[in-house]
Order: sequence, then structure tokens, then C-alpha cells
Amino acid sequence: MGWLALTLSAAMYYTIPKVYNTEIYSIKLANTHFWFVLIGQLIFSITMWILGIQQGAMWKAISPEDGSLTYTFMESLMGNYPYWKMRTFGGLLFFIGLCIFAYNIVMTILRAKKTAVAEGR
Repeated sequence: MGWLALTLSAAMYYTIPKVYNTEIYSIKLANTHFWFVLIGQLIFSITMWILGIQQGAMWKAISPEDGSLTYTFMESLMGNYPYWKMRTFGGLLFFIGLCIFAYNIVMTILRAKKTAVAEGR
């Protein structure tokens, strides 16, 4: 999700100004977009990795006395809640970054069209 989103946005940051013969609306917004998406994706991915290892270990844990499972399914789900909250936060950062990207691209296109009309193209 992260590398694809950043690769496609980089391609659009390069292509859109070339197509419309203009400069990107805001380099600062592009940098802000990059950091929001990067940090959001890292939070999202790292919490998924940790949660996967933790949940797998809980599902495989057995009691040494009788060989039954140590944790119930509900106990393993309840252990997921803090990670789901962190993943939601990471996803929110990612989404904010994508909104910043969309705004930057739309403003680039609108500015290019406004300039073209002013120049009579």
C-alpha cells in the first residue's frame, strides 16, 4: 500500500506539471504529503506485524498440564484492541496525506488552466 501510493504520487507529481506546462502548486505540501503517508504507513505496517506475531503465539499457546489452549479466541481478540487503535491512527495519517496530495494536484491543474486562459491559449 505504501510503496505503491508513493510511487504513483511521485509519477503524478512529475507528469501533471509536464502535461499542463506549469510548476507543482506547492513543494511544501508535497513534502507534507510524503511524511504523512510514510509515517502513517509505518505505523500501520509495524502494528500489523506485531499483532500477527502476538496473535499467532496466543493461538498456539497450550497448557502444559492437559494440552488445551491457554487463551480463548475472545481473549486473543481482546488483545488486538490496542493495535487496532494504533492501526486506525496510522490509516488516518495516511488518508490525510492522500487528501493533501489530491489538493496539491487539483490546485496545480486549476492554476495551469487559469494561467492558460489569462495567456489566451
